Amino acid sequence: MYSFFYFPIVTLLKLSLIIAVVNKFKRVVSPLLAFYVSILYLLGMYRSDGIDISSYRRNYDHIDTGDIVDLGYNLLMFLSKSVGLPFESFLLTIGILNLLLIWFICLRLNLSFGIVLSILVLHLFLVRDFSQLRVSLAVNFVLAGFVSTGLLRYFFYLLGASFHFTVLILVGLFISYDFQRNKSMLIKALPFIFIIILGSSVSYLSFLDPRIDVYLNWDREGYGQSVSNYNQVFLILFLLLVSLYRSSFQIDVFVYSFIFSLVVFVSFANAAIFSYRLTSVCMSLYPYLFAKILNSSSDGIFKLGSIVSIIYLLSLREKNKSVIESIVVGFQ
Repeated sequence: MYSFFYFPIVTLLKLSLIIAVVNKFKRVVSPLLAFYVSILYLLGMYRSDGIDISSYRRNYDHIDTGDIVDLGYNLLMFLSKSVGLPFESFLLTIGILNLLLIWFICLRLNLSFGIVLSILVLHLFLVRDFSQLRVSLAVNFVLAGFVSTGLLRYFFYLLGASFHFTVLILVGLFISYDFQRNKSMLIKALPFIFIIILGSSVSYLSFLDPRIDVYLNWDREGYGQSVSNYNQVFLILFLLLVSLYRSSFQIDVFVYSFIFSLVVFVSFANAAIFSYRLTSVCMSLYPYLFAKILNSSSDGIFKLGSIVSIIYLLSLREKNKSVIESIVVGFQ
């Protein structure tokens, strides 16, 4: 049933994003997008079946014997069960938390909540919220930390890492971004050298999570085998060019994040699952980049070309349909 609603609505969302290139239309379209995308997203989060849902349900029903080691996620499960929330309501709670965090990020960056949600629902909601449940919440906490200041920033960073340790790569990205203000080329290069070393020694990190060894020894395409699909690289290169043009070829946080993403992809290329997933986490700012382009760029042709191009590129993702069709809404 979910796919019956999703695909027609997403087609309208794409048209609305194109219309939003015109500022006076964006002011009308944005709140409508925020409303409809939020409903569409929360319907998808309130699900009884979908990718990896059986595994998450098993862990929720048997917390004591589950194989998830992340403390923050286990605590959230414990709190949800202690107030008697069924599994579907637990997923819905995560969805609401995600929306609140994204709204907070948009507020701090002075961006349209509706525009950001519309870009997210074309891609990242699918690969994270509807496929890698914990990663979505972890990333949003880290992004909320980046737009915060003082101790709150590091509190959000730690909270994000407690839901899924892979977001430590995103925390490292944001911390290392500050290194770019140093004039020494050696200091600027240190984060990238560290990533290259980390990528070549990932097998020694199994003490963080036993699943690292499981993935490395899983001799299957997209997991333990080397990278064989380079679509992610082409997307990053496009994002890098767009962000460079927008910043007048200065290194801002968007440009830096995409350069960092390329280094991560190459450094972990011997283990496809880590290369693909860590790179995806490092690319997390791109919906906010396009929302910023629509919000502040005075070049109409650049705005239109950017938004049409990203819509087209995201529509090429072959797994979109299978992810959506696997979702069974909780009240079906």
